[in-house]
Amino acid sequence: MTRFLTSIEHWDKQADVLARAFLQLLGKAHPGKVAFVRDAPLDVIRRLACDLHFQQVLKEQHWQVYGVAEREDRYDNIITSDQAVALREQKGPALLLLVDRQKAGPGMDGVYSACREIKEEKLFKQACDEVVQGIESPTYRKWLRHLLKETSQQQEHRSPWFRFDFLVRSATDPSSWGKFLWLLGLWPVVGFPIAGKADEQKALLYLEQSARLVAEVLDTRDPLLSVAERLARAQVRTKTEADTLALQQFLETRRHEPTEALLRALSEHPHFWLGEIELASAATSLSAIELSPWRTKRGTAPFKWSGLIADEQEKDPVWVISPDDDEGQLQIKWKTVPPELPEGSVQYHLSIVAEDGQALAGKQVSHRGKKEEVAAFTSDDLTDDTGQLYVRARVRLTAEDGQTRIEQETEPFIIRYGELPPDAAHSRSFPRVRTLSDGLVQLDDREQATAAYASPDVAFADGQVTLSVHRGAGFVSPTRSCLPR
Repeated sequence: MTRFLTSIEHWDKQADVLARAFLQLLGKAHPGKVAFVRDAPLDVIRRLACDLHFQQVLKEQHWQVYGVAEREDRYDNIITSDQAVALREQKGPALLLLVDRQKAGPGMDGVYSACREIKEEKLFKQACDEVVQGIESPTYRKWLRHLLKETSQQQEHRSPWFRFDFLVRSATDPSSWGKFLWLLGLWPVVGFPIAGKADEQKALLYLEQSARLVAEVLDTRDPLLSVAERLARAQVRTKTEADTLALQQFLETRRHEPTEALLRALSEHPHFWLGEIELASAATSLSAIELSPWRTKRGTAPFKWSGLIADEQEKDPVWVISPDDDEGQLQIKWKTVPPELPEGSVQYHLSIVAEDGQALAGKQVSHRGKKEEVAAFTSDDLTDDTGQLYVRARVRLTAEDGQTRIEQETEPFIIRYGELPPDAAHSRSFPRVRTLSDGLVQLDDREQATAAYASPDVAFADGQVTLSVHRGAGFVSPTRSCLPR
């Protein structure tokens, strides 16, 4: 048998999925019905023909399966083209013929012209759908579909078998998609579960870098470039000089191998995958931002940190500007992709914009290099000081790093002057800490902490103490032991 396309490690699963895909495409069996496939990979065709489980699944739905080649082989379930024509003319049980187009010969022309053909692209599209639909996590299902769409350009001249093989291998472990990117003609990546939009954006960045690595490092159109020059051109960075030399040696020893074989070998060396190595140009530039939602979904109460409240009379969350609430603030949080950007490398402009486009407030902040960036508006930031404001608005966040400009908007919310509902006033939330000293060390600078400690603005309620550091910021602790007497 010809060397199998990739490996037989996952063949049992692949054969089962292909059997179900065929049944979906073939429809109901009836005597005299004949279908054939002739353009699928030959080693897959030959293996399916002799696979007992594949035969049994189709037989249960009244389909007989045979491979067709130049000579009969009962052990491998192979018949000749003359036998295939005879079976069609007998109008017996429904037949699926898996044709070895190189060896079946011209005798199959009558079958080709009179019977239904299952095309390779259609077969593997159905098989891919079968795999994806069987994945339990909806987020992971969506990501794998998106991944295949994003990498479709790399797949134009490759058999759809590779997409199918990639999905079968990646389906069981949400972190494994990166390892098997070599099947799509891409540089392997240290995979991770896709739990949200930030993970997806990070993964898309890796896909872009993966394609770039293959194009710049494995490109054979300029054979005079050394491996070291190719790695330098792609701005590859490793953790140590020893890792760089090891990667160079690995690529040097395989530089005359086909790209597919080299990528397959690369999949066995995780220390050379993206995530372990990186591209210098991508490590310091912003590619995406993700706003943290104010609530889990529409119709639910906003998170306390947002400064918003739910109101039965409003479908949107509400920011209440109350004269008796000096601590009221509207808070916005977001994450960057990549997350490890240097402090000060990105400038953010935040503005509160009404539905009619009027800017109600604005502020500028710099990237702090935190896991999650934070900014807040207070009532003093609003341009309206009439005390009569009632408006539907959004916060618009614009990020710029000199090369990239990205803009995001929050969901709409209501700004209104008035009194806070009693339950909202008591739930105005500051972060909870074990002691007030734990809260002080989280402040932005030493002067702020010193001022708060020397002249604390405190309130006691329900066995807790609240320390207000400045407008819109503070901490809640169960103890007052760290305050000066």
